[in-house]
Amino acid sequence: TFSAPWSVKLSASKLTYNGKVQKPKVAVFSEDGKKLTSYRVSYPKSKAPGKYKLTIRFTGDYSGTIKVPYTIVPAKPGAPKLKAAKGGFNASWKKAGGAEGYQIEWSWDKSFMWTDGHKFTKKPSFNLKKQYSKKSVIYVHVRSYKTVGGKKLYSGCSKAKSVKAK
Repeated sequence: TFSAPWSVKLSASKLTYNGKVQKPKVAVFSEDGKKLTSYRVSYPKSKAPGKYKLTIRFTGDYSGTIKVPYTIVPAKPGAPKLKAAKGGFNASWKKAGGAEGYQIEWSWDKSFMWTDGHKFTKKPSFNLKKQYSKKSVIYVHVRSYKTVGGKKLYSGCSKAKSVKAK
């Protein structure tokens, strides 16, 4: 009898909110690389964005339990729809499932290596005025977040869109 397996792999350690209970697939391997089958997996009711741990209980040649962490992040919001405004832009986007709010970020640089600013908002819209000169090109993207345990869990960023300031 061995005290523990050599390695545990999840199909994904970061999952995206979809409104259903999330159950990542588990694969357990012995020291010599063979896939083990003598275990049971217990999942929490992991539906909302947050941090969770699944429990693996071993039987047969192995004994004990292991808790493996995984995270569910909010869904990614849709790409922002932009309208030019005097010295800035007006943006709106589709709501993201499991999101508490959104972070919008803008830049004159297409790669967002340097950003000009970002704001947090609870609504799926934002207005920026009087920051840019006429006909400046502004790139904008959005990501959603959910606060869990005092820390924000972020989705990936939406596709960036551009607009010219009036």
